[in-house]
Amino acid sequence: MSRLRRAGAAALGALLLVVASPTASAADAPTPRVSLSSSSDLDPAGQPVTVTGAAFDPKFGDGKGYGVRVGPRRTGWRGTDKTPFTQFSKLLKENWVPGITLKPDGTWQATIKPAANYTAGDGEAISAAKEQIYLMIFPWDNPDTSRDIVIPLTFKGITTPAPVDGALAWGFKGAWRSYITGGGTITPSQGATYDTSGQAPYPYFWPFKTASYDPRTGRGEVQLTGKVNFSYEAHTIWDYGLANPKVVINPDGKGVLYATVNYALFGTKTQPKDVFGPQQIPFADLEFDGKPAVSGKKVTVKIKSAVLTEEGGATLAAGGYKKGTPLDTGTLAFTADIPSACEANGVYTKGNLLWGFKRSFRNYVGGGKGNSITASGGAVITDIDVQANPNGVATGLHQYPFRSAQFTSETKFDTSFGGTITFSYPAHDDFTVQIGNPRVVVDGKAGSLFADVELTANAGGQGKPTKQTGVELAKLNFESAKTSSADGVLTVSGVAATLASDDAFAGYYSKGEKLDDATVTLGAECSSLPAAASQSGGSGGGASGSQEDLVPALNFRPPLANTGSAPFGLVATGVLLVLSGAWLVHFGRRVRRS
Repeated sequence: MSRLRRAGAAALGALLLVVASPTASAADAPTPRVSLSSSSDLDPAGQPVTVTGAAFDPKFGDGKGYGVRVGPRRTGWRGTDKTPFTQFSKLLKENWVPGITLKPDGTWQATIKPAANYTAGDGEAISAAKEQIYLMIFPWDNPDTSRDIVIPLTFKGITTPAPVDGALAWGFKGAWRSYITGGGTITPSQGATYDTSGQAPYPYFWPFKTASYDPRTGRGEVQLTGKVNFSYEAHTIWDYGLANPKVVINPDGKGVLYATVNYALFGTKTQPKDVFGPQQIPFADLEFDGKPAVSGKKVTVKIKSAVLTEEGGATLAAGGYKKGTPLDTGTLAFTADIPSACEANGVYTKGNLLWGFKRSFRNYVGGGKGNSITASGGAVITDIDVQANPNGVATGLHQYPFRSAQFTSETKFDTSFGGTITFSYPAHDDFTVQIGNPRVVVDGKAGSLFADVELTANAGGQGKPTKQTGVELAKLNFESAKTSSADGVLTVSGVAATLASDDAFAGYYSKGEKLDDATVTLGAECSSLPAAASQSGGSGGGASGSQEDLVPALNFRPPLANTGSAPFGLVATGVLLVLSGAWLVHFGRRVRRS
């Protein structure tokens, strides 16, 4: 098989259109075959083409004969009824003078004159520029399609169109086609045709059959038809066939191409040594060029890359094509009943609020030894906007789970969320700050964020613990917010927030203090919410971020642990003012006075 491995060096020879039976067989039964004096670059106005047949059993099918037609391969092309869309239609039968005479030895000859444009029997104008023209031969009045012969005819200056309902434009592998045409034959049949928009030796169109695709999940499956047989008898490749591809589309932009494969290799033509199939196998692993484009019921996606699977490579191992061998790229086009896009219609049943209160405060608490930031009640701490700290405290933004929503429009709604985030700083009188059950109210460009807020500290502190339910914690500004609405999901991001209540923090944060931006996401029952970042339900650490450190380093903070019980006012000032420009000055003055 050394000659088989010289695929890349094989010269591109004239394509010999010798049609064998669809599958190789070890039996000696006659195999109908035909040859054409020419089948490509035909004169569009029509030119004589000699068709020669051999091994057509005159007695097959009770001697009813064979139909021979030229025209598009439409529904009813092999029927016994009149086919007005054909430009040539005759019966091939033993001693059949009115049509084409089949000799007792199974041979016959006829001359056809296919044209690229003609007027059909019912007055329809048919053009090769709109649909493929074929020479079609089939057992007459017989459902057996195993002996069907379908040969595409191409015309000079006219590009073969893809099937109307869609097709897989894919040629398997250009080097393989070049190798086979160097001394063998390639035979498309059962609907597969040459894609003459490419370069010779041409790749193929595999006609679309059925499909399912859901753009909401990104999953789909497309069944195609057609068969292409490769033969190189001088190299003992009696037959290698690919048929009925099936493409599976996965949400990750990848997929698998299945194909029904058969082969008969080595030995002799009547007694090949290696025989396989026909059997469907996962033939190629695919990577698509982005998401499939949907327009009504029509779907199109390009195959960015294709490589042989282990199973596919095993059928070609004798030719040196192993698992991972690159194959041709291509395009898949099909039609499908696309599920209706998810519509909320003002009813939202899921969602979340992404908000971290104040980034500097999160980092300040995270920087203290023995401190923690924890989530409960369904709230989680994400890995968004994280700054690493030596204490392993999770300092990312907080995500609060959906509870309910009253929706009027994208600029007027009221939605509630659950869960609680707890900040704990034991070194400062064992104080804790809890923010829970936030509620977002939107009215035009303005809004409010309400929440339950609680501050506690050890007994003996001078400050008074605070507990407020449903307090207006932040004013919201939607002037610069971005709103997106698609597939039943409404997202409002970049919502500016400023502190609205002094009382919520015992007066130690001033009204108007800038807080973190918020993102509100609402989803209809039928929707799929965007994937959340990795989350932590407790006090785990986070990845290092590139944000600037807005809190003074630990070695610049006064050693409160050595001063005994600090007054609550000092605790609140040190913990809750955090970044205020007056914080460090105030802090220093209190220490010097003590």
